[in-house]
Amino acid sequence: MSGWEDRVIAAISNPTIGIFQDVDYPNRRVYYRRQNRPRYIKVVVVIMENEPDKVVTAFPVDSMKPGEKLIWPQSKD
Repeated sequence: MSGWEDRVIAAISNPTIGIFQDVDYPNRRVYYRRQNRPRYIKVVVVIMENEPDKVVTAFPVDSMKPGEKLIWPQSKD
Protein backbone atom coordinates (compact mmCIF):
# COMPACT_ATOMS: atom_id res chain seq x y z
CA MET A 1 0.00 0.00 0.00
CA SER A 2 3.00 2.24 -0.39
CA GLY A 3 1.83 5.50 -1.91
CA TRP A 4 -1.68 5.06 -0.49
CA GLU A 5 -1.01 6.96 2.74
CA ASP A 6 -3.45 9.76 1.81
CA ARG A 7 -6.18 7.21 1.08
CA VAL A 8 -5.58 5.44 4.39
CA ILE A 9 -5.81 8.73 6.29
CA ALA A 10 -9.00 9.63 4.39
CA ALA A 11 -10.56 6.26 5.25
CA ILE A 12 -9.85 6.74 8.95
CA SER A 13 -10.88 10.41 8.96
CA ASN A 14 -14.04 10.00 6.91
CA PRO A 15 -15.11 6.38 6.34
CA THR A 16 -17.77 5.95 3.67
CA ILE A 17 -19.99 3.52 5.59
CA GLY A 18 -18.91 3.80 9.22
CA ILE A 19 -16.56 2.09 11.63
CA PHE A 20 -16.81 -1.65 12.32
CA GLN A 21 -15.45 -4.09 14.89
CA ASP A 22 -13.29 -6.84 13.42
CA VAL A 23 -14.88 -10.30 13.40
CA ASP A 24 -11.88 -12.09 14.90
CA TYR A 25 -10.18 -9.39 16.99
CA PRO A 26 -12.41 -7.25 19.26
CA ASN A 27 -9.62 -4.70 19.79
CA ARG A 28 -9.46 -3.90 16.05
CA ARG A 29 -11.53 -1.31 14.22
CA VAL A 30 -12.23 -1.52 10.50
CA TYR A 31 -12.73 1.51 8.27
CA TYR A 32 -14.03 1.38 4.70
CA ARG A 33 -13.81 4.17 2.18
CA ARG A 34 -15.24 3.94 -1.32
CA GLN A 35 -12.60 4.29 -4.02
CA ASN A 36 -13.84 3.33 -7.46
CA ARG A 37 -17.20 1.63 -7.48
CA PRO A 38 -17.66 -0.99 -6.25
CA ARG A 39 -14.19 -1.08 -4.65
CA TYR A 40 -13.30 0.11 -1.16
CA ILE A 41 -10.10 0.58 0.74
CA LYS A 42 -10.24 -1.38 4.00
CA VAL A 43 -8.09 -0.07 6.86
CA VAL A 44 -7.66 -2.11 10.04
CA VAL A 45 -6.54 -0.28 13.19
CA VAL A 46 -5.58 -2.00 16.45
CA ILE A 47 -6.73 -0.23 19.62
CA MET A 48 -4.20 -0.70 22.41
CA GLU A 49 -4.41 0.42 26.01
CA ASN A 50 -1.80 2.98 27.06
CA GLU A 51 -0.36 3.12 23.53
CA PRO A 52 -1.30 4.98 20.35
CA ASP A 53 -3.63 3.21 17.95
CA LYS A 54 -1.80 1.62 15.03
CA VAL A 55 -2.73 0.76 11.46
CA VAL A 56 -2.29 -3.00 11.08
CA THR A 57 -3.09 -3.32 7.39
CA ALA A 58 -4.86 -1.63 4.49
CA PHE A 59 -5.92 -3.13 1.17
CA PRO A 60 -8.57 -2.86 -1.56
CA VAL A 61 -11.73 -4.99 -1.27
CA ASP A 62 -14.97 -5.41 -3.19
CA SER A 63 -17.20 -5.63 -0.12
CA MET A 64 -17.27 -5.75 3.66
CA LYS A 65 -16.36 -8.94 5.50
CA PRO A 66 -19.44 -10.84 6.74
CA GLY A 67 -19.92 -10.63 10.50
CA GLU A 68 -18.27 -7.27 11.09
CA LYS A 69 -20.30 -5.29 13.61
CA LEU A 70 -21.13 -1.64 12.95
CA ILE A 71 -20.04 0.35 16.00
CA TRP A 72 -20.11 3.90 14.62
CA PRO A 73 -22.33 4.95 11.69
CA GLN A 74 -21.24 7.27 8.93
CA SER A 75 -21.49 10.94 9.85
CA LYS A 76 -24.35 12.83 8.22
CA ASP A 77 -22.28 16.06 8.16
